[in-house]
Amino acid sequence: MRDLSVYLYLFTFFSLAGWCLEVIYRSLFAGRLINPGFSKGPYLPLYGVAAVILTLCIDAMPGGTYPAALEFFAKALLYGLVTTGIELLTVLVFGRFLGRPLWDYSGEPLCIKGCVCLKYSIFWIVLAFGFEYLLLPAALTLRGVLAPAWTDAFCAAVCVVLAIDFLWQFSLSVKQRYAREDGGRQIDWLEFNHILRPLLDSPEVKRLADYKHHWNKNRLEHSLEVAWHGYSVCKRLGLDYAAAARAGLLHDLFFYDWLTEGPRLHGFRHPRISLANARTITSLSARERDIIRKHMWPLTVVPPRYPEAWIVCMADTYCGIKDYVVLSRKLNEG
Repeated sequence: MRDLSVYLYLFTFFSLAGWCLEVIYRSLFAGRLINPGFSKGPYLPLYGVAAVILTLCIDAMPGGTYPAALEFFAKALLYGLVTTGIELLTVLVFGRFLGRPLWDYSGEPLCIKGCVCLKYSIFWIVLAFGFEYLLLPAALTLRGVLAPAWTDAFCAAVCVVLAIDFLWQFSLSVKQRYAREDGGRQIDWLEFNHILRPLLDSPEVKRLADYKHHWNKNRLEHSLEVAWHGYSVCKRLGLDYAAAARAGLLHDLFFYDWLTEGPRLHGFRHPRISLANARTITSLSARERDIIRKHMWPLTVVPPRYPEAWIVCMADTYCGIKDYVVLSRKLNEG
């Protein structure tokens, strides 16, 4: 295990060196100067993180224990998993929090959702071997000729500046993302209302407001909440969000207080009752029928056929659990 200051040095050195590599590579292909990365400064922490993790892997791997060909294959596999894994994790994290990835390989062959591709995975493996046999020894040799105190102070200062820069840019990007999403949610809400307006105008659906469903909601409020969650998730996933919204609104279209009246085995029977009622007020696609009929799975025994049905089923469960968690908190507070 190396000293912590060595890993700090490697992180700083390769963050700076990686930025230089990306500037040259991207600028040559674009025909103009490009400042790569998320932060504003001349560093790419992704390279620094990769350098530290690869160094840990190199130190942990025994040498000379197995045949050379087997060791080479094992290293290539490990380097590919590490570098591609770091790349994939970075894209997913930034895509999740910022709503946009830092790069897109969509035009490359054997690409996985624009996040990683075979071409660059092979490139990273080659670069990892170059790191082990050329770059890492050269970087450690350079550190040996530099004044340790000044080197450590410089690396710490760069890391502090990098952290401040990164957090500042991250906070700005998150604010921009939420601003975009607020506008997007307004558009989504208008579209959601447009999809459901014909159903909401029907007397049968309006009647749902007369029936208490969970402790703090009537049946219409509950159905609208399930429909909204089903619509939102299906739209993000590129599924039939209109069917999810319509069937989500109609999934509990029955007219009795299920706590005190109605047929026996209500949980098993009311999906078919709701489906029969829904068919009297609108035509339903096969997908919408499956959503309504299977929304109480596993009580319905036969599982949902379509992904939209699974999503509305989970949305219904989530809304029910949330309502009773709120009730539990209210009772505890009382």
